[in-house]
Amino acid sequence: MLSSVLAAVFTSAFASAADYSFSWSANPEPVEGYKLYYKKGGDAGPPFDGTDSASGPSPVKFGKQTSFVVTGLADDATYHFSLTAYNGSDESAFTETVTVTPGTATASSLFRQRTFSFNWNSAAGTGISAYRFFINDRFLCQSTAPAATSLSCKADLLSETMFFSMTTVDSLGNESVKSNILTYVPPLPTISYRFGWDPTLETGITAHRFFINDQFFCQSANPAETSLICKADLLSEMMYFSMTALDSLGYESVKSNIIPFDPAEMAVSPAGSSATLRWAYDPADTTVSGYKIYQNDILIGQIADPNVSEYTSYGPLDSTNVFEVTAYDSSGLETKVASTVTYPAGTTTGTLTAVIITNSQKGETPLAVNFDGGASSGPVSSYTWSFGDGDAANGAVASHTYQFAGTYTATLKVADTAGSSQSTSITISGTASTSDPTPGSAPVAVISSSSAVGTAPFTVIFDGLGSTSSSPPLTYSWDFGDSSIAEGSSVAHTYTLAGTYSSSLTVRDSTGRTDQVSTPVIISSAPVQTTNQLPKSSFTATPGSGASPLTVTFDGSGSSDADGSIKSYQWSFGDGTTAAGISAQHTFTDIANYTVTLQVTDDKDGSAASSQVVSARAADAVEFYFELWEIQVDHNWTRFNFHQPFTDPVVVTGPPSFNESDPTTVRVRNIDPTGCEIRLQEWEYPDGVHAPETLTFLVMEKGAHIIDNGSKIEAGTFIGATSFKKIDLQNNYISPPVILFQVITDNEVDAVAGRLRNTTTSSFEHTMQERENTPTAHGAETIGYIAMEPGSGAMSGLPYEADFTAQTVTDSWSDLAFRTAFPDQPLLVAGMQTHIESDPAVLRSRNTAENTYQIKIEEERSADEETKHAAEVVGYLAIGNEAQPPESGAPISWMKKITFTWEIENSSAVIGYRFHVNDSILCESTNPADRQSACETALLNQTMNFTMTSVLLDGSESEPAAVLSISPEDYPDLFGIRLVTYIWEYDTALESGISGFGLYINDNLFCETMNPEDRQLTCKTQLDSSANAFTVRVRGVDGAESGASNSLEFVP
Repeated sequence: MLSSVLAAVFTSAFASAADYSFSWSANPEPVEGYKLYYKKGGDAGPPFDGTDSASGPSPVKFGKQTSFVVTGLADDATYHFSLTAYNGSDESAFTETVTVTPGTATASSLFRQRTFSFNWNSAAGTGISAYRFFINDRFLCQSTAPAATSLSCKADLLSETMFFSMTTVDSLGNESVKSNILTYVPPLPTISYRFGWDPTLETGITAHRFFINDQFFCQSANPAETSLICKADLLSEMMYFSMTALDSLGYESVKSNIIPFDPAEMAVSPAGSSATLRWAYDPADTTVSGYKIYQNDILIGQIADPNVSEYTSYGPLDSTNVFEVTAYDSSGLETKVASTVTYPAGTTTGTLTAVIITNSQKGETPLAVNFDGGASSGPVSSYTWSFGDGDAANGAVASHTYQFAGTYTATLKVADTAGSSQSTSITISGTASTSDPTPGSAPVAVISSSSAVGTAPFTVIFDGLGSTSSSPPLTYSWDFGDSSIAEGSSVAHTYTLAGTYSSSLTVRDSTGRTDQVSTPVIISSAPVQTTNQLPKSSFTATPGSGASPLTVTFDGSGSSDADGSIKSYQWSFGDGTTAAGISAQHTFTDIANYTVTLQVTDDKDGSAASSQVVSARAADAVEFYFELWEIQVDHNWTRFNFHQPFTDPVVVTGPPSFNESDPTTVRVRNIDPTGCEIRLQEWEYPDGVHAPETLTFLVMEKGAHIIDNGSKIEAGTFIGATSFKKIDLQNNYISPPVILFQVITDNEVDAVAGRLRNTTTSSFEHTMQERENTPTAHGAETIGYIAMEPGSGAMSGLPYEADFTAQTVTDSWSDLAFRTAFPDQPLLVAGMQTHIESDPAVLRSRNTAENTYQIKIEEERSADEETKHAAEVVGYLAIGNEAQPPESGAPISWMKKITFTWEIENSSAVIGYRFHVNDSILCESTNPADRQSACETALLNQTMNFTMTSVLLDGSESEPAAVLSISPEDYPDLFGIRLVTYIWEYDTALESGISGFGLYINDNLFCETMNPEDRQLTCKTQLDSSANAFTVRVRGVDGAESGASNSLEFVP
């Protein structure tokens, strides 16, 4: 004996006839199926003799399924239900009785429900016993007629997209998988609510918020507003409105007094939702009992008075609406009646939506159809009709007669003044009249396509040559379902957006007869392309410089890959040798600067490179080194010892402070490798005693140098004179350098100072000045100088700025500012660079801070008390105490930022851009809206060709476009130029007859000195990639040069 089963029941939303949905647990024992018993009224329990259900008389058998909907019951009666399980003739006992009491309709259901019609191909004779339909995977309704091919069901609109699917159930209760999903986007809410309130006297209110049944649904963001209109659907329950205020701190007030609203009391004919039908019908051989009115094949009204010929519908409108009227007689026989439909005119509001109302959808040709678009919503400014047979019309109302049999798609397009538009369509079927004199059969449209499923953008080739006609020739009109059309027997169309499209072909023969056929096209979104993040190359070199032979250990473990791992490390040491692995060791035997590059490749074959410079110098070569001190000195000689011994130091000093106003100058003497002496010296006419002043002195190794950022700097000496003397610089500069100078001997006791003029990229002029009323010229003194390229950056790890002032510095204090943001007060060395006025003068300074300083020109007063001085240009060097770290692992001099700027007309198919150097990826941008990108690259000692590509939607790249090509020959100052230290011998007895030496590489001058005593020079030059021949030539006092010395060969 079968055990009984448990049943649970829940009712659906209100409908015109009651539908009750049941579900239950499967029986633990094998069963053949289940039976549902029911009855109307009476006591709960047997007998269950219900007979008025659309699902059939009690009991209803439905196989092994575990849910079922009983439809078509009265909505004003009580019903009792019970369930049994059966297996052959064996049947279980009844479950407990479930009793359902009648429900009550509310006004809200009239506005929230829609009728959905489903159509499918006949499956009679296949064993299918039921067809079931679902919304968002929840059961909606079913048909238990195996031969059925359509079903209409009512359902509440949801506040989300509604997905419909279908299953079939066989005679054993087995249910199929769900069919392809059809989507429906419910219309936006149409009921407007207006709220008004008194202005508040409180301050700080930023917004007012409104709630329905404690659920937020809109707000006003303008605190000055006192009214607001919001839209929401009616609920099937009491609606309680409340309001809060929100202040600037984010605090929200308690809800206001609640305002109740009963949707059932709202009129069921809101303005703008009515449609009126009118007709005339008086057949001679029929007794009319009344009329029935249908909307989209659904009965919406019935009139029992045959004298009434008008009906107004207040129900909701779908996007397409076909209203039809039939007359019925006493036997119930219905006959279609010709009718007209009108929709009340008025200004439309809300979201732009196209709505069609018509009086007929099918009939014999010629078929006259009235179309009305007046129910469309939103700010409609134009109505455009396309009747599907090549004809069109404009206006809210249109009439059209279809002359030939066929299936036509009539479309209404509404548009607003802003250019936005919406469309909807309806199918019109015209059948041939029995009196049609046209011979032959109507044409038959046939579509074949290359493929109907693909990923956007996707091109489909459509072919209509399979269409047939007894009255050729045929014309072919295509509608691709995405607002695009075409003509021709074979066409191609590209779908750019994902979606399901109905593509249709309409063929017309020579007699004007047409046929139409459609085929679905399903386009999916392109899969998201994941762009590989390139790895980051980083390494350390220990040590980074030293005497040759130099052994350096390289470690690339600092490299990383954000979205994967690094699979290979490739080293290039800049001397023609390579290595592989995360770390490497290499010995540099030749004296040179080497660019070492590490290229890393990740697990997706993306690569990146970084470079550093390793310097191998001669064992006895002098490194670039300087010391910077801030000291206090007075008129007494004071010895200052250097922190580190120098080989040939050069000393310059900064302008003294202004603790005492007597004019004074700074004197230096007795410079040796370990220190020097410094004092203040007043001009001869004061008392010679001077209070301590603060000043900066800078000591640097003599020679030409390259600092961290590639800038040139040099230190040198020459014999000064009391008339201007031209001094040649050791380096050739791109622009005139800043010259800082100092008398560094004490051969004569009279006070003396120096002045400059005519500084160029290769020389400057200098003179010594004693006091204005001196009776004799000053004796010979040695002058030390430091020349530096203008600019800023890091020098031995310290931030610096070298620059010129404008020609504005006079005998009055000038307030000046640094361009560099120093972390603390920098040390300042400065000197006049021009000779606008010839009176003997020096600089004084005060109030040096992180960003500003004061400076003035101080004349001596031996000839007169007048000290006014014309404006001069001052050059200065400021050096801070703490440097900012470089932005990358490579030295700044070898890393350069390249900024790319481009234009592109259409970037809709682009997901990014990539930049390459010599066919290797340099960097990329993943924002298609970018039009500029900056990348860093190590400069290579070869021509660098930069190109750019666009990254397309499928991840492929466009053809590369040439952007820039640069080479060391064209831009020598951008590239890493080798430092060459050259040492030679020359007979000292012959020095009096020469003026200096010139250094040549491959017979080209690259370095020179005007000091006959020099025997060593360090200069920058670009090496030839094949061979380099270094020579030295002696210059006579007349400028003539000797022949070349023996050649020193070097092959990189």
